[in-house]
Amino acid sequence: TDSTIYIMNNITPTTTTTFDTNKNITLTSYSTSGNINSIIRGSNLTEQFIHLRSGNTTFKNITLDGNNISASSGILFADAGTTTNLLDGATIKNGVSNNWHGGGIRIDDGTASNRGVLVIDGASIINNEANYAGGVFCSIYADCYLKSGIINSNKALYLGGGIMLRDNSTFNMSGGMITNNSANAGGGGIDFSGSQIVLSGGTINGNSSDIAFYNNFNGDIHGDISLIKDTKSNFTFNYGKSYAIKTGINDTGVLDVTGGTAANATNIQLWETYGNVAAQKWNVKLQRMINGVIDYAFETSISSQFVIDLYGQPSNIVSGANAELYEFLDEEDFYWKLVDTGNEYYYLKNGTGLCLEVAGAGIVSKTNIQASTCNQTNAQKWQLEEVS
Repeated sequence: TDSTIYIMNNITPTTTTTFDTNKNITLTSYSTSGNINSIIRGSNLTEQFIHLRSGNTTFKNITLDGNNISASSGILFADAGTTTNLLDGATIKNGVSNNWHGGGIRIDDGTASNRGVLVIDGASIINNEANYAGGVFCSIYADCYLKSGIINSNKALYLGGGIMLRDNSTFNMSGGMITNNSANAGGGGIDFSGSQIVLSGGTINGNSSDIAFYNNFNGDIHGDISLIKDTKSNFTFNYGKSYAIKTGINDTGVLDVTGGTAANATNIQLWETYGNVAAQKWNVKLQRMINGVIDYAFETSISSQFVIDLYGQPSNIVSGANAELYEFLDEEDFYWKLVDTGNEYYYLKNGTGLCLEVAGAGIVSKTNIQASTCNQTNAQKWQLEEVS
């Protein structure tokens, strides 16, 4: 059974609004002038605001306003087994949760056979806050989709300013923007753990966090063991695992930190064969996504915060620039894109536009690593192989 509930004007509930009919229900504004009406949390409503217990609920052309009132949960609390659709004209704003994760939206714990679903397609989730997951919380066994819309200006005291994902959840982002969110401890834009994530479009950029915590680098993305699929570059990998970066010249030489010590300006070289040492293990870090294109950092397993960059200031870097280890700075020479060349090989294209290569196409240990004008040779092809 399908039903539509028209909100005729702004209303301010003083008790929890619960949907428990197991129907397909749409909430939308009714206005002859085209105004979007609001459902506003009442000043004494400090428990759940809107609780979705069953069925398929769609919100469009309606504002759900938490009124900046501190409560035990955020604006939308959706149980496992429900489907929540947030479409064009829907706004979730001003939620403040002092207890449950998810200042704007919480998709609650499910099971493998009873999953909650959230689809954001044109909605705005703005100015919400919580201790964890300021904007959106996709809990255990939740399936969350961002197709279009914005997650903006949400705050978390600890992790996941924009969105937080937890064990056995999935997140598929094909459009939209996650921007201008913040988290004190990490993952200003997105924080994930034990999740499966597909990134094919949209933008995650311009978020912030205290970069001193959790190896968060630029503040947009923080995560733990999860399976990531980058569809633009055709690269799928296990986030939180270590990788050897092997040259396309002979499939055996690998990137190696000279001397096995992490310090600023430490040289990066080729080593003839992989030796199962920290100097030859690299952690692949998601840094940001702009219009579906992901920028990565490559962190040495020797010590956190030290990543591959190019010698010099970004504006002065030219072909032949030396590759080195350095503590992460939010500058273009610290960002790398993966460009698919086929057969699981990639060009590592720096933010300056140069491609990482083996100097002179050498194959012996201690051959230098540099970045030069991209030329599609095997010396600029690399394979990332999971090693631990």
